[in-house]
Amino acid sequence: MSEVAVVPDVARAAAELFVEATAGAVAARGKAAVALTGGSTAAHVQVAGVHRLRGEAKDLDAEAARAARDLRETLGTPPRLDLMLLGLGPDGHILSLFAGVPQSAERGDEQLVRHVAAPTQVEPKVARLTLTPFLLVTARTVVLQVSGAKKAAVLARALEGREDLVACPAQWLRKAAGRAVVVCDAEAASAL
Repeated sequence: MSEVAVVPDVARAAAELFVEATAGAVAARGKAAVALTGGSTAAHVQVAGVHRLRGEAKDLDAEAARAARDLRETLGTPPRLDLMLLGLGPDGHILSLFAGVPQSAERGDEQLVRHVAAPTQVEPKVARLTLTPFLLVTARTVVLQVSGAKKAAVLARALEGREDLVACPAQWLRKAAGRAVVVCDAEAASAL
């Protein structure tokens, strides 16, 4: 079950959870493994030790395989993230697991990173890479940031609707083995 925190400042609350999760990981294991979102809630960081998915690569299948190898080499097998910081798309997508795409319901335990065809419903309409749901469901902490009334219905569907991972990939959050926190403003929470 996901925790829902309705807050006036979503970014600030997510930042506090980021500090909490990473400080705990460093105290426990000497390092923190974090996955940051792309899209409109993207976090821009410049720090040593960043392993970036190279979505601009000419061969996205080869890049997905390289990134998966990198995850295993860096985090072990199976790799486990300390924190995954995500946003919610208007179609119910998280990561680049788009609604209406059957592959969005595939957990991807061995794959870890996959090449995703350009979405038809969401901008930008370009092919890309995504982490698989396996990394979400095994992460120690997952934080989903949601803002605005336009996201209220899709957030309610993600948290409370009939399970359909193809129609609403954000429902993967329900399967998280670790702590799952939805940080949202009052407008986004209005349909809960």
